Amino acid sequence: MSVEGARKLAIPTPNGKITIVVELRARVGTLTGVAHGSGEKVSLADVTLART
Repeated sequence: MSVEGARKLAIPTPNGKITIVVELRARVGTLTGVAHGSGEKVSLADVTLART
């Protein structure tokens, strides 16, 4: 199963729930992407996948 693509996440915080979208891409064996929500955008690098 591929982890690539966009996922909508809801994260509980002490100030209430925030909703973000995480977009992941696999390139040459490395996961990268971006997370955005609430008017902010954060680049993701060195992403690892842990299977539980």
